Amino acid sequence: PPAKRGLVMGIYATALSIGAAMGPAILGLLGTTGWPPYVAGAVVLAAGAIPILLARGMAPTIADGDHHGVLTFIRRSPTATLAALVFGAIETAVMSFLPLYGLRLGMGAESASLLLTIAVLGNVAFQIPLGLVSDRIDRRVLLLFCASIGTVGAIALPFVPVETLGFKVAIFLVTGIVGSLYTVGLAHLGSRFHGADLAAANAAFVMLYSVGLILGPPLVGVGMDLYDPYGFAVVMAGIMGAYVMVVASRLAMKQA
Repeated sequence: PPAKRGLVMGIYATALSIGAAMGPAILGLLGTTGWPPYVAGAVVLAAGAIPILLARGMAPTIADGDHHGVLTFIRRSPTATLAALVFGAIETAVMSFLPLYGLRLGMGAESASLLLTIAVLGNVAFQIPLGLVSDRIDRRVLLLFCASIGTVGAIALPFVPVETLGFKVAIFLVTGIVGSLYTVGLAHLGSRFHGADLAAANAAFVMLYSVGLILGPPLVGVGMDLYDPYGFAVVMAGIMGAYVMVVASRLAMKQA
């Protein structure tokens, strides 16, 4: 239902984050050799069929309409669609380079690896609360808030001593809040489009998310080579800062 769209998207994103964390956990518990990890993976995949079977016949009928390209949806609602691009770039950059960033700051291998766990936990913790908030306020304002926190957090990160609890808390808060760009952006997209347009807009959203996944690592990698190791934070601040300007300008013009 429209009144609970943010909550539903938050539950969806939370389940997605938990699933992403389950893979390494399964390998850590069962190892990487023999049948056990393959059997565990098969069980998880089979469990995914349960909600599909329960939802038989519940899919809404979508009337055919005009067909639009990706650029049309970016032009009509850049606040929603570009949230997917930014989140994709940030997510894959964090997953690829956060442990390396920790290592280059002098952390041990185990402590640096723990940063990824903290980032995933932040992602899990914030999706549903911010999804609920998005059902009660203008989602563009919430997207601006999330991206602004991410920008300020990335700028401040090089100044936080790496061995302190504050560094880990900063990673938890920033990655968790920025992770909600996907949730809130998708909810905002759902409020902007309907019927066939919504299906096409969702496809554009996922496509831009995938483009972000491709762009994030090389951008951050080049940044770290040019400004080692703080290029990691600088590039992420630049990506989110650019999105902040887009959302702020759309709010100023009272457009989506």
